[in-house]
Amino acid sequence: MRAGTHGWSLLGIIPKTASIRHARPGLWLERSVRRGHDEAGRDMRMTLNIQALLAATAAVLGYFYGGMPAAWAALFGAGIALSNTLLLVWRLHRGKRQVHADAHRHLRSFYFSTLERFFVVGGLLAVGLGALKLMPLPLLAAFVAGQIAWMISGLTSGNN
Repeated sequence: MRAGTHGWSLLGIIPKTASIRHARPGLWLERSVRRGHDEAGRDMRMTLNIQALLAATAAVLGYFYGGMPAAWAALFGAGIALSNTLLLVWRLHRGKRQVHADAHRHLRSFYFSTLERFFVVGGLLAVGLGALKLMPLPLLAAFVAGQIAWMISGLTSGNN
């Protein structure tokens, strides 16, 4: 039922022509959070682009350092850093649906995301160094470079 059809207004806050569904509590908060998530999503896409460019650069530098084995190791290391960022992006998009969740739920999601990323990165490093027997120096150097790129882009994105 539309509020405007009867001409009443709830304490003068809701316009008489607005429908009741538009007067949902916290709508302004939800819109501002979505706007913030859109800006954060744009920053994350920029970080992903930087890390993808870094992965290609690491592979080329790895090739000049030690041939194809070093290039594969560097590409794998940069890919681990990229997968860490992709997990963050995925959690960001999942968090959009939990705008009105309570604080405990957000904190639980934060802890789970941290543990998830820790184990994924640790597992991929173990696979690269242990199972695939990739060269450790190019792998770790590219991984660290990817993480540094992520931190630097996080610091510079707050300046907008």
